[in-house]
Amino acid sequence: MAASTAKLHNQKNKCKADAYKPKIKLILTLSFRKMFTYKDCIFPFKKHLEGAGLVHARFQKRPAARAGTVVLVAMFAALTAVGGWIKIPIPPVPITLQTLFVYLAGDLLGWKRAAASQILFVILGLMGVPIFAGGGGPAYVLKPTFGYLIGFILAAGSIGYLARRLKRSGPWTDLLLPNITGLLIIFFPGVLYLAFSMRFIVGQPLTFQQAMISGILIFLPSELGKAVFAAWISQKIKSRLPDG
Repeated sequence: MAASTAKLHNQKNKCKADAYKPKIKLILTLSFRKMFTYKDCIFPFKKHLEGAGLVHARFQKRPAARAGTVVLVAMFAALTAVGGWIKIPIPPVPITLQTLFVYLAGDLLGWKRAAASQILFVILGLMGVPIFAGGGGPAYVLKPTFGYLIGFILAAGSIGYLARRLKRSGPWTDLLLPNITGLLIIFFPGVLYLAFSMRFIVGQPLTFQQAMISGILIFLPSELGKAVFAAWISQKIKSRLPDG
């Protein structure tokens, strides 16, 4: 009798343990996933955990995704720099191809990577690398065109934010609105800083009409053309990329 009671008791305990197994596995899975999220998958038993299905696939792919992000950000920073060397020297603000790559970065990279590419471009220039249209170095903040560089960062992020909400299979004209929005965002701090710099730093104040002509109107035809071309080529590239 005592033996049968003990056997029955052991069976009940086993049933309870079996009932808790799924819950324990769920807790371990969530715990390990959190650990891999914050420690970048650096753990001595990583391979065994991957085989047991305790590490989600998206965490395993994260290092490759980060490497791709670094490459894209650096590439568009470099392209923006190259665009600054292709210019028509019209004082006080030259016409360059820089904004073309600002539009392309926003259209293709998303707002975070697009903005990061322009932040990297500006930081490198301020550190002394001669990648701006007028050179480089920390003293560049005193130049009348520095406001446009701030506009590059804001515009790239804004274009990326708007473009991400569009369908990849949609017409290329859908990207015109984000690009033209970015164009206006570039002009806003650009003209404000141009007027400020010419008055208080250069000592050659501009009237409102002069600031509008030299800071916006003279660039409108070429900027609209670059915005259209960037929208067209970006949609062509997107349509050939795999989904996801």
